[in-house]
Amino acid sequence: MSNEQDINNAPIELTDEELDQVSGGIDIFISGATFEQRNVFSARRGSRRRGGNSIYQSSSISSSAFQLIGLGFGSVGDAMSFLQGFSKLFGRR
Repeated sequence: MSNEQDINNAPIELTDEELDQVSGGIDIFISGATFEQRNVFSARRGSRRRGGNSIYQSSSISSSAFQLIGLGFGSVGDAMSFLQGFSKLFGRR
C-alpha cells in the first residue's frame, strides 16, 4: 500500500478576502520630493544728479522629501482609508 496522495494541480481563483489572508495584508511604500528655485534680478538706472545705478539680485531655494511606509493593512479598504487620511496633510480631499 502506497502513502502517496493524488494532488489536484488545477488552478483555482481566490476571492479578494482569501487573497488578503494568503498574502498577509497589504504593504504600501511611497516616497516623494520637491524642489523649487526662484531667482529675481532687477536693475535700475538712477538720475545723473544722484550719481548711480542700483542692481538687486535675490535667490531662494526650497526642497523637501518624504517617505511613507505602511505595513500589514488588513484590506484594500483599510489601505485606502489610510491614504485618504494621509492626503489631508497636504490639503487634498
